[in-house]
Amino acid sequence: MKDLKVIVFDFDDTLYIGKVWGNFRQYNLEVLKTILSDEEAEKLLQESIENNNGKIENDHIVLTLRKHGFDDKKYVDNLCDNVYIHPSEPTGIIDDEFLKELSQKYHLYICSMSTQNYLKKYVEKYKINPKYFRGIYSADLKNEDTSKMLILKRIIEEEKVRPNEVLMVGDDYVRDIISAQKVKVNTLYFDKRDFNQIYKFFTENDILDCRKFIK
Repeated sequence: MKDLKVIVFDFDDTLYIGKVWGNFRQYNLEVLKTILSDEEAEKLLQESIENNNGKIENDHIVLTLRKHGFDDKKYVDNLCDNVYIHPSEPTGIIDDEFLKELSQKYHLYICSMSTQNYLKKYVEKYKINPKYFRGIYSADLKNEDTSKMLILKRIIEEEKVRPNEVLMVGDDYVRDIISAQKVKVNTLYFDKRDFNQIYKFFTENDILDCRKFIK
């Protein structure tokens, strides 16, 4: 990737790994109950999960709310005002020296489906230095297009680069990889088991020599 100038990372399950989503269903249920009856909230959340391959995703809940004519903006406002608390600690956090070296060679960004309050809390808690990143962006769940495509287009425009000069690294095939491919950005699908996959990919593609980070 000789032309690479910009690298965009997803946040959750990409810059850190581990099973930290134990009560995410209950969290979303409580947020939904602020705008729906208990019965409606339970029914809508279950519908979203069943129609989203068994996954709980805020953007899909937003689409389900819109489908039934409910106030999705109020749901998003409540998400932004509150922060989901991880019930357990991550098993790994990407190496600080790796991000430091990478930021000296490329412009780095975070592009997440999580809210700004959430990102601020966990960037700080997990000691991921924000100084390494030119921007830490959240997808706009109030927008008609809730995908990461708008953020990627914004980064391309701000950096004045071509799509083939950008790399998107993420663990969610639909939200990270397909969104990036639609705007013709390079992609690395990270399986969130360990960071060696990222380090090896970067080394093999002459992005950064990461052999000292590989365990």
